[in-house]
Amino acid sequence: MQIKQYRAVILIASAALALMIVSPTIGSYLVIPQTSPFTEMALLDGNRTTNYPSNISTGEKLGLFLEITNHMNSLSYYVVEVKFRNESQASPNSFEHTASDLDPLARFTVIVADEETVQLPIYISFNYSINQLAERMVIQSISLNDLPIKFESSLYWNPETKGYFGNLFFELYKYNDTTNAMQYHQRYVGLWLKLI
Repeated sequence: MQIKQYRAVILIASAALALMIVSPTIGSYLVIPQTSPFTEMALLDGNRTTNYPSNISTGEKLGLFLEITNHMNSLSYYVVEVKFRNESQASPNSFEHTASDLDPLARFTVIVADEETVQLPIYISFNYSINQLAERMVIQSISLNDLPIKFESSLYWNPETKGYFGNLFFELYKYNDTTNAMQYHQRYVGLWLKLI
């Protein structure tokens, strides 16, 4: 019985020694998963939750927070473009990784340290009138963070959803060190609003 016990100990010790000798070689062939750098972007309501208002009246101020979190492994320089569109205008295209071709209402510049989150307060209101006969709403201006912006656009009555709808959205651009230019970062968030 003693010889069988020694054989087991010798076998275990030999296996452990063999693993210690080959482990550096095995380690060089193993691929440890790496996470790709990315940026998070979220839109929050005025209370920093996701209970968004859906209806807004002319002159009413809507409070939002735009949240940007940097996981790019370095400090990042971003530009946010604020845009507004009606139901027939183009939005950013996630499949083609392209931004909307609409002119921005405003641009915000923000620098975010790695693994940090920044929340930008956004206060927006619309000044518009409704032409009942033409079933058209005419937006004359938008106020963004209490700064008036001349903006002319039309929203048309949607008989299916029974309202005038517009999409407020935010596109994210990031400074590209290689090209020394801002580049669409393939991130956007938005909110559909029913203007009443």
